[in-house]
Amino acid sequence: RRAGMVCLGHVQHRAMATLSRRGSHACVLHTMKLRRAVSPALRDNAVFRLNTRGLAVRHANHLPEPRHMTELKETARKLKKRFGIAGNPLSADRLPLTKADLQKEKRIATRVEQLEQQLLTTYEEMRTPPRFKEAARAEEALQLYADRRAVLGPQDLVAAFYAVCDKKRLPPGIRFNKLQRHPQLQQLKGDLIEVMPTLDSKQLTRVLQGASYLHQQIGKAHAPLVDVACTHLRDKVEQLPERELATCFYALGRLGWRDEGLLTSLISRAGILAPRLYSIDLAFVASGLAGLHVVSAPLLHELCDVSRLKMGEFNARELSMLLSSLASLDWHDEALMFAAAKRVPVVLMDMNPQSLCETAYAFSASQVWVAPALAKIAGETARKAEFFTGAQASAMLSALGELRWDQADASRAMAEQLAGKAPTMSLTELAVGVRALSRLPWSRDSQVM
Repeated sequence: RRAGMVCLGHVQHRAMATLSRRGSHACVLHTMKLRRAVSPALRDNAVFRLNTRGLAVRHANHLPEPRHMTELKETARKLKKRFGIAGNPLSADRLPLTKADLQKEKRIATRVEQLEQQLLTTYEEMRTPPRFKEAARAEEALQLYADRRAVLGPQDLVAAFYAVCDKKRLPPGIRFNKLQRHPQLQQLKGDLIEVMPTLDSKQLTRVLQGASYLHQQIGKAHAPLVDVACTHLRDKVEQLPERELATCFYALGRLGWRDEGLLTSLISRAGILAPRLYSIDLAFVASGLAGLHVVSAPLLHELCDVSRLKMGEFNARELSMLLSSLASLDWHDEALMFAAAKRVPVVLMDMNPQSLCETAYAFSASQVWVAPALAKIAGETARKAEFFTGAQASAMLSALGELRWDQADASRAMAEQLAGKAPTMSLTELAVGVRALSRLPWSRDSQVM
């Protein structure tokens, strides 16, 4: 009886562990090895043979899933009750065992406890969804994907891909990154392509958004993932809610991917949902159209009307994105620009150099001369001049030069910044800056020139 009690837990846990890796036959073999490991006195015990054989055969026909833990414990309880096992199984008053046998039983019991804790920990890890977004770096997220790849579902694959791309988001003007050739990322893309037919519209949009973070102006020869995602998204455009619709425009614009069938459906859907779009959604749709160089007059009219009505909801980044996108499409709405001029002083403090350049460019392209707004933009530019890059300083001078807005503090600050960054600028950026300096008398300085 004591022998059966000691080996009972060891057999049931080892049976489950071996079943998950090698199958029922390996489980029975392991039970036989366990019998050979104990002393001859224990091996000849009839109760021990009955317990080990019964458990091995019983659980060889069950899958080692966590839900069978309760059944295993119930089986152990019934065996204890049937054979009358009670009290401490290691007590010496039950059966005259040697000291070596007792020590061996203690070692087995300790090993059983360790295996049980390891088994429970493994089950908890497998049942807990992986948190890819909590990884500190993209490489860590990829390693987590590789470790859990065998048990990941379609939703987990989408989450892994988006987390990796989001942590390696390329800034404007940068098109290549070493991570794009990472073997585990290529494997992840292959897995995503396989499960693409099972993804819903929101998950497909998430895939496009992640791809747009990692690739800008991607070529068709290098984008099978984007091609497959667009193919499956064509039939699900009607299921897209407002935010996912705007995100889809934004992602396609960053990728520079023109899928005519998908784009026609998206424009039609956006025209219907335009009154329900938030400020960030309006900016995303305009940015996507600008990235794709698509001028849809009915949709742009609708976007301008809705943006004018919701101008009070725009923050600094959304306002600059909307205005610069419309300007790059050569689409000018005077009423919208006057409404934006009233909104600029409210959000001006939150504008970074990029937002200031985009807003100034929008006013210069539309030739809307609103003195209070231009004065505010120029003053904020002078205060944040040290944070401008050479390209941004050149762009700001170009916008002010087009408007002939020569404000002393802004013109001088941008000219000095241009001179300081000149060695690292391209020839095109320098040419634009010099042309702007010729239109702004306050920026002319012999040392700067």
